[in-house]
Amino acid sequence: MIFDICNWDVKIDSIFGSKIYSIENFYVDPDRVVNKILKQPSILWKSDEPNSKNGIEFEDRRHGMFNSKVTEIYDKLSEVCGQDPSRSTYGRIITNLTRFKNSEFNNYTDNYWWPHVDSGYNGIVFLNNNPGDKSGTNLYAHVDQSEKDLRGKVNEHEDPWRDKSKYELMITLEPQYNKFYFFDGKLFPHGMNICDDMYFHDEFRLNQVFFFDDK
Repeated sequence: MIFDICNWDVKIDSIFGSKIYSIENFYVDPDRVVNKILKQPSILWKSDEPNSKNGIEFEDRRHGMFNSKVTEIYDKLSEVCGQDPSRSTYGRIITNLTRFKNSEFNNYTDNYWWPHVDSGYNGIVFLNNNPGDKSGTNLYAHVDQSEKDLRGKVNEHEDPWRDKSKYELMITLEPQYNKFYFFDGKLFPHGMNICDDMYFHDEFRLNQVFFFDDK
């Protein structure tokens, strides 16, 4: 099966007492996973938001097709974190598929890309096999408390680049191909580590994500 997982060798680290799990060689055949995903249609995520720049200054796309093997992965991850899978994503192949335009709008030198929180633990599998790739996932702490809850104040794709001075970078989860990370996305604001122009061309930055709910 395409989404067969390896026998997990789980490494556990912690930051501020919160566990971060990591698993190398997550999928048995990650190349088949990538090919399967990229053959499926994707949508421009939240492109209907007022003043959205999605599809203009960048492309932020998502997949969401159901797969029974992914349901099994969710069940196994639920045992690790002790949280229930998010109902809206349970059993679905959810991706982040992103690339950027070369423009002044995409200023990664002075800004971080959309630090945000979710409802519980987040899992992420990096699926770009590019030597020198630095575009992992950043975990932050707030410096400016006015940024603490962007939802309801700023539309994600209207103003996704947020001033670096308003956040403290805690750790970058490095984007090794077919490596999985599992962290508390409710505790830590987090987002893509866009720090160079690797994905400012034809190739999309691709990962698969899993969402859980902290009750």
